Amino acid sequence: MPQNSSSKLYKFENRFDAAVKLLDILPLHRMKEEDWLIVAISKGAIPIANFISKKLFLELEIIFMESIYALNNQECIVAMVSETEDIVSHKKLVDCFNISLDYIYGEAHRKHEEKIIKNLYIYKNGNVIDNIKGKNILMIDEGCESGLTALTALKSIINQNAKSVSFAVPVIPKDVQKSLLSVIDEIFYLYSIEDFIDVEYYYKDLYEVESDTIKEILSNNEKFLN
Repeated sequence: MPQNSSSKLYKFENRFDAAVKLLDILPLHRMKEEDWLIVAISKGAIPIANFISKKLFLELEIIFMESIYALNNQECIVAMVSETEDIVSHKKLVDCFNISLDYIYGEAHRKHEEKIIKNLYIYKNGNVIDNIKGKNILMIDEGCESGLTALTALKSIINQNAKSVSFAVPVIPKDVQKSLLSVIDEIFYLYSIEDFIDVEYYYKDLYEVESDTIKEILSNNEKFLN
């Protein structure tokens, strides 16, 4: 059962540990029967999404995104842009830093041109997420902090006319989980934490997923769409 208290700190050993535990709470029979599409929404989510895809023999996709930071604070994410050039901003932070829409759109275009397109050609043969009309989608991430990544991916997927969009994540702040419930069909999580710190804090080993590792994972998954 999902845990709704931060009184007992829980750390996953690694992404594999998180994936195994996440699989236990997913509606496996329904997912297979309805042929859900598994979508990793970050590079760190790829090993988890790949594990679930291979266990259920469901198709796997990736959607690439880049963060947009406050002009005078390169640690504060104020918006995100996806590979389909959909943008979601954090309104309170944008207002707080008095950030113009021109800056956000300019940075979004730059990040898309310089980083996202590069990733598309490295991992997906240049293909943007497509052909998901009428499909049930399960977005997966290694963790969730502000919800901005999930919302940006959700916007891109909804604009592709998916039938339904659910979200599976090992650990998530309780307030973000409640907020996302208003826009996402279902959320599957292991821990919803009141006093959330950051995703890395809840993993014993959250190594960076290197490019060669990603390529190997995708080349060994016959259900990867690209």
